[in-house]
Amino acid sequence: MATLESVQSALNIANTLMELCKTGSPAARVAELREALLDVKDKSLDLQQERQALEHKVMELEDQLREYERFDLEQADYEDHAFPSGAWVVIEKPIAQRMRSAGDSVLQPKYFCQACFERRKRSILQPEAKSQPRKVFMCHLCNLSIPYDQPPRMTVEIY
Repeated sequence: MATLESVQSALNIANTLMELCKTGSPAARVAELREALLDVKDKSLDLQQERQALEHKVMELEDQLREYERFDLEQADYEDHAFPSGAWVVIEKPIAQRMRSAGDSVLQPKYFCQACFERRKRSILQPEAKSQPRKVFMCHLCNLSIPYDQPPRMTVEIY
């Protein structure tokens, strides 16, 4: 948008210069020509700054795209895992495979918040201290509490 305005401004300056050449005294024409050239210089500096800002934005977007592509590649190394409570988390695939062969008590994998993982953020779930004796994990990015164990079953006695 600013580029279009700058081009339009340059055309107006060129038209003004043509008019000055046709009419007026030489001293007046030189003064107006200087003024027009200063105006062109200002517009040129504005365009350079705008171009630099756009180049910077392009570099930021390219970095973000590379980060997304890297995450997409690494995402293949993770898989969903269900806690006994039925809550879903994300774990690394090699850990998941070793857990299945060795049993849950031997290896302690890192559990990642599934909600954050879907937003391309890796947030390691931490045990919530106040949840003892029942294990609950907490995501410190989205503040999600994820129960590990099955909830105790409630029995209702009918008389």
